[in-house]
Parts: sequence; structure tokens; C-alpha cells
Amino acid sequence: MAFYRAIIAASLHVSKPENRVGMAKAPSAWRVAGRVLSEPQYLNAPEIVLEQVLGGTYADGLGTIKKDARRFDYQPFPHYSAAVWLMTQLRRWNMLKEEIDYKALAEKVMLATDAVRIMREQGASAPVVGFGSEKILGKDFDSNKPQEYLASVRKPG
Repeated sequence: MAFYRAIIAASLHVSKPENRVGMAKAPSAWRVAGRVLSEPQYLNAPEIVLEQVLGGTYADGLGTIKKDARRFDYQPFPHYSAAVWLMTQLRRWNMLKEEIDYKALAEKVMLATDAVRIMREQGASAPVVGFGSEKILGKDFDSNKPQEYLASVRKPG
């Protein structure tokens, strides 16, 4: 739980745009993180691009400078819907061989109730714990209906 508290504290800190300035260049552990993220096996982006996105002012690649403080955000909350989606992907690609109770497993492993408690201890508000809908890769995903989602993405035959 100490590690989890540290992740939440760090995520809450850098979710504030004013705390992101210089993250990619800071002469500290953040500089190492910026370098790691820019490597080909991760984001494969120059440090300057990471700094711009983290800071919320960036070129869109089409000649326009955009300002969006939430273009990149840190959300230290383990949403059940994310766990269900990840499990459907494992099932979709036959890495998870048998059917499971997606919701029961998500509740067991995602520690959302612990996250709520820790976030409140740190003075932050937490989202409502539960299952819901998300837009993932441009497609609607309802974590209450994982079988319907799987049917919609699997190829017949």
C-alpha cells in the first residue's frame, strides 16, 4: 500500500499543469523519466515533444499550435472498466482461454476502494467506483457488457 500511496501522490502532483513545467528537462529523476519515455520502445518521441505535450502547448503537426492543459493527464484511479477492457483483449486474442467473471475479477484486483481512501487522505476527490462506458480507440465499450463488445470485434469464422 505504501507504493500505491506514492503512485497516487505523484500522479496527483503531476496532474496539476503548473507542476509539469520542465518535467522532461528537469535535472532530477524526472529527466530520466523523460528520456526513458522518449526511447523507441516507449513513445519514440523527442524530449521537446514530450515537454510540449506535458505542458499543454504543442504543435498539432498540421501547422497549428494547440493549448490544452489536459492533453496529457495522470489519473491515479484504477477504473474497473479498464480492467474489464484489458481482460476482453486477452480473451479476444485467445491469451485468456476460458470465460471468466470479468466484473468479479476487476473488483478483486483493481483496488478502487483503496484508491478512494488514499485519494481522500491526500485531499483529492475520487471518481465514483463502479462499472461504466468508455470510448477506447474510437469504439464504445460498456464494461457491463463485455460479451457484446467481444462479439463486435471478433471476426466471424
